[in-house]
Amino acid sequence: MKSDENKLTTIGCAILFLVVAGGLAFLALRPFSGAVAQSLDVWPRAWWMVTHFHDDDVFPAKANLCAAPFCRDPHTSRVYVGGNPGHRSESRLRFCRAHTPELPKWGTRFDDALRFIYWTIAMGLSLAMGLAVPGIVCILFMLVAQRLKGSAAGKVMNALAIVAALAGVLVMAAWAAAWVMFAWW
Repeated sequence: MKSDENKLTTIGCAILFLVVAGGLAFLALRPFSGAVAQSLDVWPRAWWMVTHFHDDDVFPAKANLCAAPFCRDPHTSRVYVGGNPGHRSESRLRFCRAHTPELPKWGTRFDDALRFIYWTIAMGLSLAMGLAVPGIVCILFMLVAQRLKGSAAGKVMNALAIVAALAGVLVMAAWAAAWVMFAWW
């Protein structure tokens, strides 16, 4: 009887810990919720830039796109996004008239650290999204190859797993290029 009480107490404490830890994580990550939308926008934005690079009507030369997620407006101006106003820590990004920056800020010199965390989360999420399909496919091919070990079909599955892994490498290169393009324009 005593061991059942201990198990229930342990389970109750674990549930309480998870609820408190989840709440604290939510409060800590709440200011960075815009990073999810930013990470979802990186791949379509990069594709849009590649397909409209020479279209001067839509994407004029030397234009800077709005930094807001899912906005491709090239008519932008520099807007205060954080830092101590009037000091070196003050930062500005380009936004169109329709959007305002939703980056986390306190109006202090530590805003750069908040933006660094924001962009790191956005970059990590976009890389995870890009690598999801090649990673899952590679793992599936490797599992099938393991089952068919030694047969001709197993060798084909190993080759397909290698192709999927190479696709993952290409995704990482495209991810780096997409973020460079995002930072440049």
